[in-house]
Formats: sequence, C-alpha cells, structure tokens
Amino acid sequence: MKLTLPWLLKNALARSLSYRSTRSLSHKMPALTAMVFLVMGWSGTIAVCLAEGSTRPKVVATTGFLADIAGQIAGPSAQVISLLPQGSDPHRYEAVPNDTKILAEADLIIQNGLNLEGWLDKIIAQAATKAIKRTASVGIEPLSDPEHAGSYDPHAWMDPLLGRVYARNIYRALVELCPHDSIALTARWQSYDQRLWELHLESDSILKSIPERFRILATNHDAFRYFAARYRFRVVSLLGTSTDADVRTSDVLHMKQVVLQNDLPCVFVEANLNPKMLQEIAKDAGCRLGPALYADSMGPPGSGADSYTGMLANNARVLAQALGSGGPALAENEDSEPVSVLWVLGMMLPALGLLAWSLRPHRLANPSLGEGRTLGGGLSLGESRTSGEGRTLGGAVHPANNDADPRLVVRELSVTYDHKSVLNAFSAEFQAGMCYGILGPNGAGKSTLFKAILGLTDSDHGEILYRNQSLESSRRRIAYVPQKGMVDWDFPATVQDIVQMGRLPWRGPGRPLGRADLRSVQEALEALELQDLRHRPLNRLSGGQQQRVFLARALAQQAETLLLDEPFVGVDAATEAKIVEILRRFTRIDGGLVLMIHHDLQRASAYFDQVLLINQRLIAQGPPDQVLVESKLLKAFSGVDPGYEDAAQYRKKR
Repeated sequence: MKLTLPWLLKNALARSLSYRSTRSLSHKMPALTAMVFLVMGWSGTIAVCLAEGSTRPKVVATTGFLADIAGQIAGPSAQVISLLPQGSDPHRYEAVPNDTKILAEADLIIQNGLNLEGWLDKIIAQAATKAIKRTASVGIEPLSDPEHAGSYDPHAWMDPLLGRVYARNIYRALVELCPHDSIALTARWQSYDQRLWELHLESDSILKSIPERFRILATNHDAFRYFAARYRFRVVSLLGTSTDADVRTSDVLHMKQVVLQNDLPCVFVEANLNPKMLQEIAKDAGCRLGPALYADSMGPPGSGADSYTGMLANNARVLAQALGSGGPALAENEDSEPVSVLWVLGMMLPALGLLAWSLRPHRLANPSLGEGRTLGGGLSLGESRTSGEGRTLGGAVHPANNDADPRLVVRELSVTYDHKSVLNAFSAEFQAGMCYGILGPNGAGKSTLFKAILGLTDSDHGEILYRNQSLESSRRRIAYVPQKGMVDWDFPATVQDIVQMGRLPWRGPGRPLGRADLRSVQEALEALELQDLRHRPLNRLSGGQQQRVFLARALAQQAETLLLDEPFVGVDAATEAKIVEILRRFTRIDGGLVLMIHHDLQRASAYFDQVLLINQRLIAQGPPDQVLVESKLLKAFSGVDPGYEDAAQYRKKR
C-alpha cells in the first residue's frame, strides 16, 4: 500500500472521529487538530529519515521517566535511551564505565536538575562535549529541602501538572535538535500534554474518596511533597528528599505517633527501597504495609506503572484503595521470617556465618539417601539413588534436572552498603546443567550478588526466584564455597568438622548425623581426596587443600546449585584441574547449576558454558567467545581496571 499524505489524513481523521464516541465533537477538536499535524509531521519525518539514511540523533535522559517523556514526544525523530536502568535509585546511583561512552555519543542530554544528578555533572563535563544539554525542570518553582538549607526537593515530576512543564521543556529541546521535524514534534507534544491534563483530572477525582483525616502519606522516602501539595496530602517520611541518608530514631517514633493518633490504615514503601523498617513500624502501629508506590523509578514491564503516566496513575489508584472509604482490603505485607540465633555463631566464624542461612527453621526432614554416591562425588554412569524429594542424584540425568525454565532468576536486584550502590538493577537468568563464570572489576558487585542469593544481605529492590518460587523455601538446595580470605583458619575445627557442616541444612541443629549423612561426608572426602586429612586442623592445610575442604562441604550438602567465590585463588594446577573435573561432572551428568566468580579471562573459555560481565549491573551474558570481546570488556572494565582504557579515550581513538 502506498503511503501518501491524503491516505494518512483520511485514516487519521476516521480514527479520531470514532475515538471515545461518547464525547462531544467540541472535545474532539484538540485531538483532531493534533492528529492532522501529527500525520503531516510523520510524512516529513519519513522523508527526512530516507534522505539521511535513517540515521537518528541520540537522546540520553538521565532517568527512566525522563526517557519515557522524551520518547513519547520524539517518536521516530530521535533514538531515546535512559542512562539509569529500570529500578535504579538516582540519589545513590554511581556511574559505571559504559556511561561515559553513552554520554560521549549523545546528541542531546536531558536531566532533571534540582540537584538530583549531582553524580552526573563531572562525567558530562568530561565526556559529553558535543551534546546539547537541557534541564527538564526549568521554570518550576522548587520546594526547599527542610533538612538542608539551600537545597531543593527534586521530585517535581510527581505532580502531573508540573510534568507538563517537563514535557514542554523536553519538546523545545527536541525541536532544537530536530528542527526539520518540528511539525511532528509539536503534534506529539500537544497530544502528550493533553494526556497529562486528563491524568490530573482523573487523579483528583479518585483521590477525593479519601477522607480528610486519612490524607496522610506515611512513607520511607520524602518524594511526594509536590504530589501532596497538588492533592492536599500531608507527608510523613523516614528519609528526607534523598535516600542517601540515615534513618533517625526520632523520625521512626514520630511516624508511629502519627499513625496511631490518626488511626491510619496503611503506610507505604517506595518500590525501589528496602521495606523492612516500614514493616516493623506497621506491625508496631497495628496497620498494614500498603502496595508499593513509584517515585524515583518506574515499574517493571507489565506492571501498569512502566511509563511516566502509568506510574502516576498507579500511585493515585493505590492511595485511593488503601486510604479511601470502601476501598478493597489490602493483604498484609509483613516479614515474618524469624531470626536464627546461629547468626551470632556466624559472627565468631565467617565460614559458619556464611552457612547460617541453612540453619533457619524452614528446613524439611532429612531425605532418604539410599545407596550410591553423592552429587559430584565420583559418580559412575548407571549409579543413582533417589532423595526424599524423588530426585535422581547421579547416573543418567533425571528429567527433573532438565529445567524447561531457568532454575535461578534474578530480577532488577539493587543493593547498597552505607549509601553506596553495589548492585544496581541487576537482572540475569541461569539454566540447570550449565556452568556460569561471573567476571568484572573489583567492587563490581560479584560477591554481593552471591550474598543476596544466600540471604546474607538485604536488597533494596528486586526479587530472586528459584524454580519459579520464592528463594526462602529453596536455600538448602544451594551450597556456597566462600573466598579463602573470609574464613578464620585458626578456628579449632578439623577437615571432617567442616565437611560435616554440609549436612546441617538436612539435619537441623542439635540432631546427630545419621548413617546416610556420614556416608555423604565420606564420599565427599573421597571425591576431593581428603580422606587421609580428615582429622587435620584447618590451619595445617595448604591453600589447595583448604579450598578442596569447602568444596567437599558443598558436595556433602547434596545441593542442586553451587556458588563458588574465586575457588582457584592460591591453589596449585593439579587442584584446579580436579575442581574443574568435579564441576563438569556436577553440571553435565547430575544436571547441576554452577555460578563461579572468576578473574582469569584467558581460561574462562575453557571453564564456562556462559560468562557474565558485570559492573553494578549486567553488561553482557552469553558464550565466552561472544562476550569476552574488546567492546564488551571495555564496557565492564574501562575507567576501573588499569588494563583497559577509559571509554571516552577509546572512542576518540576510533
């Protein structure tokens, strides 16, 4: 079909006249006018793209919601990307090496302003020398930060009417970048501006159901003051306008007092922040923890909050349902997991601390092991046995081990230590029967990823699934081999003592090991050739022997998944070859899953089925020959590892 302007106008007008037939023609006129300009501009855009070889200018927005606004207005006129990944906290974000390259290639950079992106100023000055730089919040009268003189609350986008100011500023920047597409840009901006106005009217309407006494927004982050000023709410928060702060006891007590005095039915957590503090407040105050609200980051795809307008509409609906009269009851979201006293023991011995997750009271009864060898413990083809869960361990791979779905899924995981971002919206999937190498510079979050999987550190945002279920019910299926430096080698324990710890997830504390447990320990010792050293203290072992001890402990646990943190550090070549042999048998025969933190790029191709390059977030994942290439290594290591050049310098040389 030939794409002509008359044909486009005819169909556009027909669609506009049929749009929302219940509306009067007078209400449709703005939409009709915008549609005519849109079609005319679209034709011009197509012509320009053809003339320029479909090369579109690159627009980089600092946050997801800015990128969404820019993308809605830019349409086909420009390529728009977000510098921060989905789920990132802009207050605590730290630039990764690839950010330099992205900014260096940008033609237009859009930032929020109002001190939100202080981390970005230096990197923009260094890398983005050719780009137009525009601030989306220009023209907005900012609210002052009550905690810091001379500072502003940056969350002006939470008010959809101020969002119209954002859209207008972004539209003007796009016209400056693409003057040949001004007609199409104008039409898309006018249409988007109308959507924001209608969103305000809809939000105001549904929020009227909330009684005056419940118009109190108690949350962990003071990101809703512009929203509160527009819709007549009072905000009580634990943190100030930035999440990069400490929670004060006075703020916690004040929030509890406000909740109790006003009999508030709900308190709310921002989606990309850790909910535990508010869970405790809700429990103490006798109210519920409501569904998550979105402020600094939009929701994941399919959530209904995965666009700027969607997240604002979601927040209004959530508040109306949770605080409004006659709203649907909300399920409590409380963390009822008990804390084990064995964490104290874990403080005495890091090795035991790293195992403490396995001693929580959700363990099941000890499985029936039957006859045969343990996972990875020198299996020969044809040998097998069945665990208490009906899983064939050893011999031919049981169908249960050939997972159709990924065995382990990590989605948008964010972790911070002392307000420093360590993992930032990290996502990856891991399949059974595979050995994965985790590579990246020091401080990239590799060990933190393992600790999050093991439940040894709290995450701010995201989820981890094991066999499509919560990880809490599956932790004993995962065994861990820690870094050598994390173990107190002077602790009075023998080789056999350490290997026997692998049976604790199945036996529980205080229960003696049975015959089947002792057999599993014996087989693990034999598999790692440690039977002659079983009574030797840890501090009298060589580096290679020490590492084999902790791998033997993991094998004695009979886990489905092994996490190994730099297992080849300080070991001899023979021990390294032995470990590789056992891991290959574990994945290829037993259908196990192995994740290994590794640093040797040269040997990665021989050791791993797939490798992941990470630096706070996932840079690349795939077969080693496709991932360990210069362009991807630069993204992960440039600016951090002295073996690689800074990305901006690399680009200049090209």
